[in-house]
Parts: sequence; structure tokens; C-alpha cells
Amino acid sequence: MVSININGLRGKKLELQAYLQTENPDIVALQETKINNSIATNELIPDTLGYDIYRNDRTGNGGGTMLLVKTHLDSAPIKMLENGSESIWSKIVLQGKQHYIGSWYRPPDAPLDQIQLLKDQMHKIKKLGKA
Repeated sequence: MVSININGLRGKKLELQAYLQTENPDIVALQETKINNSIATNELIPDTLGYDIYRNDRTGNGGGTMLLVKTHLDSAPIKMLENGSESIWSKIVLQGKQHYIGSWYRPPDAPLDQIQLLKDQMHKIKKLGKA
């Protein structure tokens, strides 16, 4: 697993694609993608790279998170963790055990209550782990 603050995915898509082809990580968390829903995911990350891709876009000018999970892994987005934070989450099942993976971003000028949103998500994940 790797986490990258990409600081603008459109301008670095070829570098990211080369990295994904070379290193072939199973899970990639991206922050500050700086894209919106007018940009198709496969324009940035071709289907041939073999990832399920989950996105939480903000605007084309800032923020945004993305999670790439290799298609051979049993993954699904977790909508119940959406709470207004800049994050995207997935449940991954490995050897019968559930794991929760997220890509989370807090802009430097964001209010501290954003940290509470992360704490709320962690609390929900803890409950999910006990279910």
C-alpha cells in the first residue's frame, strides 16, 4: 500500500501510470487529486492497470481523494463513512478478514472540526469491526 499527495492528478497522470506499471502496488491512496466529475476516471488511470477506483472529488482547483484497489482484491466502497470530510473509504476482505482502507485529506487552512470528522469515521469503523 502507498499513499501519495499527488497535488494535481491531471498534470501527473503519466508519472502515476508509469509508477503503477512499474511498482504494481495493491492499494494506492491519493490526496489532492484536484479533479471534478467532468473528468472520467479512465482518462487518468486506464482500465488496463487493473484497479477498482473510488473517488471523492471536490473541485478542479483543489482537494479531492481517490483510492485505487487492485481488482483481484475483494473490495467495495463504504458509503456509510461519508460525512462531509475529504475522504474515500473501502472495505477489503483478505483471508476472510475485513480491512478498512481510506484516503483522507485535510487542507492546511481547514477548521479543526475536520479532525472530529475523522474521529467519527474511526468510531464507525470500530463498530463495523465488532459486527
